[in-house]
Amino acid sequence: MRSSVFGAALRLSFLAVPAIAVLSPAAAAPTFTKLYSFCKEANCTDGMNPHLGSPVVLSNGDIVGTTEKGGDSNTGTIWQLKKSGSSYTFSRIHTFCNDAPTCTEGGYPVGQLIEDKDGNLYGVAGFGSRIYKMAPNAQHTAWTYSVVFSFTDLNKGFSPGAGLAYQGHAEGELWDGHSPVYGSTLVGGSSFQGVVYKLTPHAGSWTQDVLHTFCLKSGCTDGGSPTYVRLLVDKTGTTLTGTTASGGADGGGTLYQLKNGRKGWKYTVLHDFCSKEPLCADGKHPNSGVIADAKGNFYGTTVSTNVDGGVVYKYTTGRKPKLSVLYHYCQTDCKDGDSIWAGLAMDKLGNLYATSLDAGLGGGTVMLLKKTDRKYKPTLLYTFCSQADCADGQHSWTAVALGADGTLFGTTNEGGTNNGGVVFSIKP
Repeated sequence: MRSSVFGAALRLSFLAVPAIAVLSPAAAAPTFTKLYSFCKEANCTDGMNPHLGSPVVLSNGDIVGTTEKGGDSNTGTIWQLKKSGSSYTFSRIHTFCNDAPTCTEGGYPVGQLIEDKDGNLYGVAGFGSRIYKMAPNAQHTAWTYSVVFSFTDLNKGFSPGAGLAYQGHAEGELWDGHSPVYGSTLVGGSSFQGVVYKLTPHAGSWTQDVLHTFCLKSGCTDGGSPTYVRLLVDKTGTTLTGTTASGGADGGGTLYQLKNGRKGWKYTVLHDFCSKEPLCADGKHPNSGVIADAKGNFYGTTVSTNVDGGVVYKYTTGRKPKLSVLYHYCQTDCKDGDSIWAGLAMDKLGNLYATSLDAGLGGGTVMLLKKTDRKYKPTLLYTFCSQADCADGQHSWTAVALGADGTLFGTTNEGGTNNGGVVFSIKP
């Protein structure tokens, strides 16, 4: 393994690629429910293609999310599934580019929404490079949209590609509305390969600080192209962890970390993917970001290897950090899934849930990796395109969200009654 950009000689070891995994059937058949099928309205004014924004389960039980396209100007929407007992009622709560063609409010939303303690939502619009706020009325039946920050300086980053993150988010806390939020941009910075930024609200305005600029090293050995998934902020708010889809010592992307110390934020590459050449057994192109367990270990996915399928990995922190492959997709006929763009979700027992973009029956899958001692037992929960014409959905790019009772909520980018994607739930 080559050293990180700061010469940190991290001793990494790898589990061998697991033998062909035998998928276990679920103890009881999971219950799949299609909650909404997009493009029900003429010209898809209700939205279509919930591409890069995982759904969010709000504190009141409602579910919200975004679509990349559709709406009045085909530049995306924000939607809500309002909970009433065990059922949900769909409504479009915002359509982007109300002032088309100028679109000063932005469009094409990306990344997951966040909720503050007052019930306001905040998100990222890739087109126009805006950070926006959605303020609800008391009943959460009407919302007011406003832009709270605009990226205008290319040297400080442009085209934010991931949702916002904040201290306490990983622990399920709501944002306090005044502490810093963090994110990354797809382009901009001195190398034009994107930046990691901090935004701090104060007295009605937001100020930006650039914490790191990507691809400063020759050949982007420090990483390039930060992914569409938000950063992971630790409990203290002093450490940020994320992934880049490309760059690194071996060109397969990186797992990186930023730590705030006396001399400011220090950037370190924790792992260079595709270091197990020529097969890239440790994975290649980690587009999903990471989540963490209670011990501070990181979990994520990669899109691929050089021998079909991506991987689910664990990066063990501590004195002897190592990256281990927990599951390697597509080892036989790809019925388990292929092309893992989505991140992971973890329940209170440490079980992992993963979605694949492709394979299965052609529309992707939802997988449970059940934690048993130190191993993970794979169980296929659902295969998309199980219904005629993929009416149940096809191609999920985003991680599932966990409800309070363990129900999984997710989206597919295509499929559904009108091929605009669906919102679904699965009760394992």
